[in-house]
Amino acid sequence: ETHRAIARLGVDEGLKKYPSSRRIMRSIDAGKTYVVVTAGEASDGDSEKPAERVLGMFAVNPAGDPAYGRATGARWLTDSPEPPDGEPDYAALHWVCVQEKARRCGVGAYILGTAERIARDAGRRSVRADVYPENQPMRALLEKCGYVFCGDIEIRDRLGRVKRRVVYEKCW
Repeated sequence: ETHRAIARLGVDEGLKKYPSSRRIMRSIDAGKTYVVVTAGEASDGDSEKPAERVLGMFAVNPAGDPAYGRATGARWLTDSPEPPDGEPDYAALHWVCVQEKARRCGVGAYILGTAERIARDAGRRSVRADVYPENQPMRALLEKCGYVFCGDIEIRDRLGRVKRRVVYEKCW
């Protein structure tokens, strides 16, 4: 659903959609990706426990993001070493996704607040996020929740391909 929503915003992800299901599962196994659920209606009249409904997901990595060390163009609010050079002062927030029916109901703000709590609990002093420039809904949410726009960046992957993103950071 998220890949379709990103396409509707005018983002061309190409044939290889990111993140892949395999990458998400590895991140869940590593304890970095979280799923937001709510109790829903029971699926049958005999069930004592209501069925859970997925509202969204997100990934937060207290070890930062090494790609930010290869990025050019941003002026972060904090000056932090990038892995593997050192322990970063920030956590990296990625893959914020909210089910269409759950949008504009506080789920996105809940996700950002939870990511900030995870970062604080890990001893970090900020959260950084990169977003497709065309993703105006996410950009608006970040700004509404106190994240500061830090600029446009270009990230070169290990194969030399360039990804363009806008970046935000929130400090405490």
